[in-house]
Amino acid sequence: MKKSRYLLACVALAVTTSSFASTAAKKDTVYVPLNVWTAVALNKGWLQEEYAKVGVKVEAVDTAAIKVPGVEASLLEKGELHFVNCMGYVSIQHKLNGLDSVAVWGSKLPHPRRSTTIVLRDSPANKLADLKGKNLGGWRISCPYFATYEALKEHGIQQDTEYKKGDVRYTNIAPAAQVSALLGGKIDALSVHAAGSTITPLYTQGLVKELEPTSTKSTYVNGAGRSIIFTLKSFAEKHPDRVRPFLIAYERSQKWIKANPDAAAAIAARELRIPKHIAKYSIVDDSQLFFSEPERDRNKIIASYNLFQSWGIKNGDDFLKKKNLNQKQLEEFVDQRFFKGGQYALQ
Repeated sequence: MKKSRYLLACVALAVTTSSFASTAAKKDTVYVPLNVWTAVALNKGWLQEEYAKVGVKVEAVDTAAIKVPGVEASLLEKGELHFVNCMGYVSIQHKLNGLDSVAVWGSKLPHPRRSTTIVLRDSPANKLADLKGKNLGGWRISCPYFATYEALKEHGIQQDTEYKKGDVRYTNIAPAAQVSALLGGKIDALSVHAAGSTITPLYTQGLVKELEPTSTKSTYVNGAGRSIIFTLKSFAEKHPDRVRPFLIAYERSQKWIKANPDAAAAIAARELRIPKHIAKYSIVDDSQLFFSEPERDRNKIIASYNLFQSWGIKNGDDFLKKKNLNQKQLEEFVDQRFFKGGQYALQ
């Protein structure tokens, strides 16, 4: 698993069009991912303002331009990226794949629509049970995978795993190819983040419909779907003063963006080179990925990890059955210094 991750990363770095690709990492610079909230924070000068206080510059890295999921892990280890925004399930997959990372921020529980399952508008499928015998697509290293797997399982439907054939076929497809696979009839359904910039146009053009919503009692909503920010353990230990400015700017940006969605969307659209209505959807829709309220209680974050790990192991998640973190490892992974009561916590 680890070897394949590095192989993908090397291929990606060889073909990337990112403006950062040809530059060596600079020790006096923090590299942040380019996304909706960082685009706004950089435009407003909030990230620069916070990092100026510790004598450090900040630059954005357009990881989306690389078009290979999971390349963030390689960039982190090279010092060419310092933070990743993702969900709980993905953060632990990176950790279990060998990335020596720590979680430094976590959100409160997400809306059930953060991850969902879609089919084409004219599909005869209207509920999850209708996917029996059909082909479901998605990306294995993603929380939509977990959300749909759990939802199917709770309806008594087994999805294909590494261990056994199920009632629903599963095709692993990288995000860049998912839309064409669905529209071209290569798959019947797709596990997605509706707020993802490649998926949102399917919604705004009325091309898809969602199947049953994720339950508010699900393990996904109460565990795997929390927003997480992680960084390398070595970076957090050596430069905690460079972690805190990122978190301060994040929460400042969250508040302004939610209060000013149109202005924020205009900035993000320009910086990310996407239509404004797509950028706004990622801010105001229930499926948003970046704007959940912070969870200061580290114990609740750890409990969420325990919850979805335990469910995954018990219910045949082929990733978590192979690898998982014990209680001590989870407590080390969720860095206490950045949560309530910690030296670098935000209050």
